[in-house]
Amino acid sequence: MHFPFISLYFVALVLLSSIRKASCERSWASLALQVPKNLSDMSFDYPLVSTYFGKPGQPINLTINLNGDILGVYAEECVYCMGEDRYDPSESDTTKGPLKPWPGSDTAMAGQQWQETVDIGHVLEVSDVDFLFIQRRSYNAAGAPNGFFPLYVDPFTRSNSTVKDLLTKLWDDQKLLNPVVGLRIDPQNPRLTIGALDLNDYQGEINWVQMEAPSANGSITNAFKIDGVKGYNGTFLPMGDNITATLNSIYRFIDIPQQYTSMYWIEDGYLGPNQFVNLYPDGSGFALQCNWNSGKIPPTYFTVTINGVDYPLGDMLMNTTAMAAPGYCNFNLKNSSASDAQDVTLGAPFLRNVYVAYRFPTDSCPGYYGFAHLSKAPNPVASSIISQKPTSTPTQYSQCIANLIKPTSTPAPTAVAVTAKSVPTGQYWVFNRPSDGQVPLYGIEELPKGAWNSSN
Repeated sequence: MHFPFISLYFVALVLLSSIRKASCERSWASLALQVPKNLSDMSFDYPLVSTYFGKPGQPINLTINLNGDILGVYAEECVYCMGEDRYDPSESDTTKGPLKPWPGSDTAMAGQQWQETVDIGHVLEVSDVDFLFIQRRSYNAAGAPNGFFPLYVDPFTRSNSTVKDLLTKLWDDQKLLNPVVGLRIDPQNPRLTIGALDLNDYQGEINWVQMEAPSANGSITNAFKIDGVKGYNGTFLPMGDNITATLNSIYRFIDIPQQYTSMYWIEDGYLGPNQFVNLYPDGSGFALQCNWNSGKIPPTYFTVTINGVDYPLGDMLMNTTAMAAPGYCNFNLKNSSASDAQDVTLGAPFLRNVYVAYRFPTDSCPGYYGFAHLSKAPNPVASSIISQKPTSTPTQYSQCIANLIKPTSTPAPTAVAVTAKSVPTGQYWVFNRPSDGQVPLYGIEELPKGAWNSSN
């Protein structure tokens, strides 16, 4: 008489054990990104990734940030916060906060430290994640639409701070298959992987380089060494041998020191023959003659060489806008600031043409960047370049990189409850700015209704 009860009890234990085992398994996520088709100096060109804050999940498309470790979202009342998505803690059952003022708050941007459950792609979910609830931002402060999704781990603050960054939290909570992320933000197939590197996203060998130690004052974070930059003739701009570069996913240009920017556009050996150049009045950059709408776009020649491997960047021109002289397209190369700690800043033009892997710091392993050529690239690269080999292998390669686990399948997303996202209602003129045309307006249904007296 007791056998059926024992059998059911045994089956329940097995099922519960299986569920717990599945929930604790390390995994990875492959996420489609939102990126613009073309770069433009009249719009935001930042890559966005879909996340869900709280339970039920509030959809927030966060801006990927490669050189900061802060997960940040904007409050409803935040003035000068960009984008359309906001986080409302009153709508979540899992929010914790405010815990304390954010340690890095200043006049440019301020908020409080909160904790929340964050869902990434309906594959990775982590509880009690520290984030910055941004409630104030100055007009000219650096920012990004909807908030920040950090793909950086500071090796100093990782062990010394009470605030745990997102990637470290995912790894420490045994959510990830590997302590690594992969990124391609080309318009053809923009994708982010967290926890593994997808062989379908790149071709050839990944070229790994160890990152430099970040500066104590925070002026330089995700730095690494490059061999230099080349132009049309395949020779390096004479920038020396010890060149420091950083990646910046919320910057639409590539910066190099001013004397080399001038050298690049003056000499045909770098810029290429038969180019008509228009210089910015302040000398900060230049544009090339082109007609974007008719497809008459001149070829551009700009290559970044890292550890012996060339990475041609294809098209370096931005879409024709009012920010350029009529008949010209702005070239995505600008002068670096004298105050920059790095020699070269590699922004969107680099990231839209090169696959980037990041092995973030854990235990005794420092941070590493890996670079490769995109598979099915919008600007195809010659096979002779794809077959180039790195000139050196970073220290601790066998301990920190060679043992990365290759995924055998892609985890499927699971269905979860999410809140409805606000959508724009109609198009409206902007007061005193007729040249802007009509724009969508969010929350129009919540505005108080009133009567307009035209006689006054």
